[in-house]
Amino acid sequence: MSISKAQLFGILLLFTSYHLYGVGRFSIGPVNIGPWDIATVILCGLWVWSANKGRWQLTREFRWSLGYLVVFFAWMVVGAVRSPLPLKALTMVLIYLRDFVLFFICYTWFCQKPDLQRINRWLAYIASGIAAVSIIMFTAAFMNYSAIRSAKELWRPAIGYVFDQGGILRLIGFAYDPNFYSLWLSLGLLCALAARFRPSWLRWVLFGIMALSIALASSRTFLIAAVAGTTVVGLVSMSHSESRKHFRSYIGSLFGGSAIAGLLILTWSIFQTNILQIVLKRFQMIFLSPRFAEWGLIIKNGLHHILLGEGLRAAQTILSGKYAHNSYLELLVDTGAIGLALFLLLSGYLGLIAVKSIRIRPELLPWVHTWIILLFMMFAFSLLQNPFYWMLAGVIVGACASPEPADQAEEVA
Repeated sequence: MSISKAQLFGILLLFTSYHLYGVGRFSIGPVNIGPWDIATVILCGLWVWSANKGRWQLTREFRWSLGYLVVFFAWMVVGAVRSPLPLKALTMVLIYLRDFVLFFICYTWFCQKPDLQRINRWLAYIASGIAAVSIIMFTAAFMNYSAIRSAKELWRPAIGYVFDQGGILRLIGFAYDPNFYSLWLSLGLLCALAARFRPSWLRWVLFGIMALSIALASSRTFLIAAVAGTTVVGLVSMSHSESRKHFRSYIGSLFGGSAIAGLLILTWSIFQTNILQIVLKRFQMIFLSPRFAEWGLIIKNGLHHILLGEGLRAAQTILSGKYAHNSYLELLVDTGAIGLALFLLLSGYLGLIAVKSIRIRPELLPWVHTWIILLFMMFAFSLLQNPFYWMLAGVIVGACASPEPADQAEEVA
């Protein structure tokens, strides 16, 4: 397999694995195995097999990123030693090790002139297919709303929908969670804006399908993060003349796609239920979320050692096994101010690389956009251990090391 095929296959495999958590997870003793764990093992084998088929370089950006990662990982090991749950802390260290391996694989593949136009196009195809199937499953569930509402055992299946707070039915696809579904799909959604299609109107169809499915997921946090992330990307892009032209085209596509999505949402609202009323109702109930009480409990009981932290999994111990629903707060409790500072330094440096990348590789704009949305989502969810952050970071740092776009003379699919 050539490097270009490995790049495409690897990203599509990872992207699909994120959407299969509802059907592809299992446990081996105390260890939970997700679809992305299996995908990472496959990618490791593929990387070993294809390592001699290309040439990659250790750029200054990669060396600095790797340095931050090594220090951050070392501090995670210290946190594991101090953990109130040593065995579970060890599994978290292994999770971080998996994520760093994934970052390395993505870098070494994407520093070799990736054809981002082709990859973005295929991600849009796959994501829109996932969205279409998810909408079909959700529609079938919506037709049985009364039966679902009256039977508590039907409220939270692993796929299709979830019957949530306030009697609201929310789309989850195969991803198990509507918020994560929205975040994972956003990469394909934004790639549809940056890729070239033939015929050109195909991008609007793909974007509309994906946007409708995200609207049906009704994620308050994602909508807030998407607005904030788009604002940040816009300010960064418009401040540099090199990226201003590309951003104007990108944001123009975003507005055009949003108009198409609005028509689909309006059509659904006429024939099924008013999506805007559902989203508004979700925002009206925002302060009823249990995460606010959980944050108060963590702050009250988890900051006794503010500098060094309480040890990995300490926040989960305080919450009787539940996640903190705030990656930054969880990191502060588990690893202290030192661990949080190390992660913020790493993310800040990656942010500088991201700014550079969209100037020299405009095809990276949807990847940087998604990564910034993810950083905002981390204020309300425990996402640091998920490989999505590290995959995006590896692709951005790697593609930034390959400023000359790959030959894109091939006919657009």
